[in-house]
Amino acid sequence: MNEQIEKVRLFRPLWAGATASTSRNTGAAGRMLTADRSAAWYSHYAGEIEVGTLPDQMLTVDWDGMQVINSLVIDRHNLSDSSSVRHRLYSGDDEVFDSGVIQTGHPIAAGDWIAGVNFIGECYDGQMSVRTHNYFLAAPVFADRWEIDIVDPDNPDGYLRIERLPVGHARALDNNFGWRGELRYRDKTKFYDPAGGGLVVERGHRSRELAVSFGHLTARDRSWLHVQLAETKADLWFVAAYPSLGAAGGIEAMAHQFLAYRTEDLKAARLNVLFGGEAITLREA
Repeated sequence: MNEQIEKVRLFRPLWAGATASTSRNTGAAGRMLTADRSAAWYSHYAGEIEVGTLPDQMLTVDWDGMQVINSLVIDRHNLSDSSSVRHRLYSGDDEVFDSGVIQTGHPIAAGDWIAGVNFIGECYDGQMSVRTHNYFLAAPVFADRWEIDIVDPDNPDGYLRIERLPVGHARALDNNFGWRGELRYRDKTKFYDPAGGGLVVERGHRSRELAVSFGHLTARDRSWLHVQLAETKADLWFVAAYPSLGAAGGIEAMAHQFLAYRTEDLKAARLNVLFGGEAITLREA
């Protein structure tokens, strides 16, 4: 059997009891802490300000009590390749973590090229239809506030748009991608052949689906996953495969990170955890 062991990072967003605020348009900030994708947070209206003058923004997530956190995500955003973010975590008034300033865009490596295409100065992010920024801490911390500073004055849209802010305590589980680690794109587009000829296309929603099989789990990781999967299928997960690749992972890492629901019934999921049977399938939310 082909051995290609890689990590799959999983966590459930810590949105229960959380509140969000922003330096602009705070009334809509709560939209970033729900599974509902029908609404997102916008810093400004389209055309409200001149492109190139977008002011810096601060986003804040607060909890009533302490949370264990090692994963910070800005999901489905429009931040430009030249933007930067800075994550800070607090325990009361004490700062317990500071990421420093991070460039949001991931420059395409010099050796990663396609004939006839000039990627000099371009970023992997621009090749993706959905942009997601994540930051994984080296070690978890206890915190009750997360602050995000965003600097993106030259955003071509003239505003910031963010759908969701997944945050939580992830566990990195071993999966053999040489055996089971299939990423599928579920496309609901339909085609019709009218009597008059030609082909009619009805564009549909497209979503990702990742099937993984955790056959290399330690007893401790297996017990943890067993408990987590005992929850309802309606619970959201954030999944990130290939997290060890980091910025060097390029498209491969970016394509394998998204918010998802598991699709199996409880019995099938438990059997998988206990005996390494059928794969767990995570469908993009």
